[in-house]
Amino acid sequence: MTSAHIRGGVALALGVAALISINPCGARAQDASRVTVALVRQLPDSTASATIIRTLTGTTLLLREDADAATLATAMTSIYRARERVFDSPEEKLVINLHGQRRLAALASNERRLGDYYLARLHAAKIEVLDQVGPARLTSITLEPRGRR
Repeated sequence: MTSAHIRGGVALALGVAALISINPCGARAQDASRVTVALVRQLPDSTASATIIRTLTGTTLLLREDADAATLATAMTSIYRARERVFDSPEEKLVINLHGQRRLAALASNERRLGDYYLARLHAAKIEVLDQVGPARLTSITLEPRGRR
């Protein structure tokens, strides 16, 4: 896959995010159209820049507290790709540890602006306890329905 494809996918993911609302996280049960985003002190894989956990009941994106717009853009692209995986049972889980990402300087101005906006919203969120993770600043993002990307 070329960098133009990746850049286009990230731009699309962040463009979609511009059209969706971010709301404080309420119920823990999710559907495939919502992602719980959590800012945490430490990721399960300490070498990763972000961790995506996808199950039958929903998707959780774990970002380190020092995450930047490029980390969020890369993670959102991975989440859209991971949505293609169909689960057969509630016990199944897909864990993606992101180790590579685009450089912050490589983001388009709208990607950077939107990423910074969403990260500011996360940093302003109140701290809650996330199951199996611990204290985190939480919000949820509604994703564009499948097939409309």
